[in-house]
Amino acid sequence: MTAIPLSQQPLFQQCQLRPKHIALSIDGQQFSYQQLYNMVASTAAQLQQQGLTKGSRLCCFSADPLPILLLQLCSLHLGYLFCPINHHHPLSQLQQLSEQLDCQFYWSDSELKLEGPRRINFDPHLALSHQPIALDSERPMSVVFTSGSSGPAKAVVHCWRNHYYSALGSQAMIPLDDQDQWLLSLPLYHIGGQAIVWRCLLAGAQIVVAQNKGQLFADLNSNQASHVSLVPTQLYRLLTEQKFWAHCLQLKHILVGGAACNDNLIEQALSRGFEVYSSYGSSEMSSQIATRRHRLEQSAYQLLPHRRAKIHRGEIYLRGQTLCLGYWQNGEAILPCDAEGWFNSGDLGTINGAQLTIQGRSNNMFICAGENIQPEEIEWALLQYPSIAQAIVVAQHSPEYGQRPVAFIRYATSFKTEQLETFLRERLAAIKLPIAYYELPQQLSLKPSRSELSKLANHKPSCCDQC
Repeated sequence: MTAIPLSQQPLFQQCQLRPKHIALSIDGQQFSYQQLYNMVASTAAQLQQQGLTKGSRLCCFSADPLPILLLQLCSLHLGYLFCPINHHHPLSQLQQLSEQLDCQFYWSDSELKLEGPRRINFDPHLALSHQPIALDSERPMSVVFTSGSSGPAKAVVHCWRNHYYSALGSQAMIPLDDQDQWLLSLPLYHIGGQAIVWRCLLAGAQIVVAQNKGQLFADLNSNQASHVSLVPTQLYRLLTEQKFWAHCLQLKHILVGGAACNDNLIEQALSRGFEVYSSYGSSEMSSQIATRRHRLEQSAYQLLPHRRAKIHRGEIYLRGQTLCLGYWQNGEAILPCDAEGWFNSGDLGTINGAQLTIQGRSNNMFICAGENIQPEEIEWALLQYPSIAQAIVVAQHSPEYGQRPVAFIRYATSFKTEQLETFLRERLAAIKLPIAYYELPQQLSLKPSRSELSKLANHKPSCCDQC
């Protein structure tokens, strides 16, 4: 990949370099880089007519990915703050999140009675032109909310420099060029979804928008995507497809992130001919921080370029070009760092050169009979069991022990609890063995909420069906 300079508008540059090259495939339609640029310029002209200027805050929510994608690209063109929000949230939460960001404008494909922001409309196919503003790589340009899996969601603010170096660092591990296609399989209100767009834009690659409502194999089978980003549950579902093999598809590279993944799933994907990578990342570091390439049998995550890490009192501290501007609070981005500019990730780990090992979240730990219990240690043991596709461990209150571990699991195949417990006793101390197994509820977000599962586990012992 020939890097486009940080100071230049990437879509405009690709339009100059390869105007007829396909930039976007969606719902059976294909758009060249010239056509995509024209749609973004038209959108920018219409938004400007409705009052959006540099520094405006625009929140948007929709199940339709094309308008959200155009609004993401248009944020570089026009200079506003792009704030996508999970459209699955109820209206009251959309209202609260838009107020948290103090958004002046919103876009949705349905009329919502939001108080405060003004709804805007646009038609990207109108023949309008707009000259992009000079690119300021340090200006706040986008916001993503953290998953809120272990506490209240935070509004993470990024600038173009963050996204730019995130894409370059990813390219150092996962090759991507102008002949490749990356399936947009993650939502654009998630940092992983936005990162796919920027990687493709800088490489001159094609963005293929998933259209089959979670049926990823149908998307992969009907397109020529060479790359895909997945959470473990998505990988598990794909592996149930008989034709999910590298020789049956154009797909070559699979990036797995968002949660710990069962080694058995990784091995299955490798055996089917795919290049598989797993990623340690965060919203605060603009997606990927470190990545493992499993075909090379890398045992630790390799820190990507433009990121730095150190260990302080067992916790991972981060800095570098991809570190966000901060959390949006009272009209500005505030980044909680130490005096030297290091950000505490809240993750536990070790580091040896550029090799990073992750041991879990420090705030997930709980105490059982005086012993420190790290849930991720139990989860990793559970994920070694072939029948388990996903596992989340939380604490359940106990009059005798204070707190005891319980596990929420999703099965790949049925199994007997007694066999699982025998398996775990060989890997965990007795105090760390889960006292109950519950079925992991279906969720609308990419990863389960530990706080919600903790409430469920402590509502009453029979809060859900035991295995």
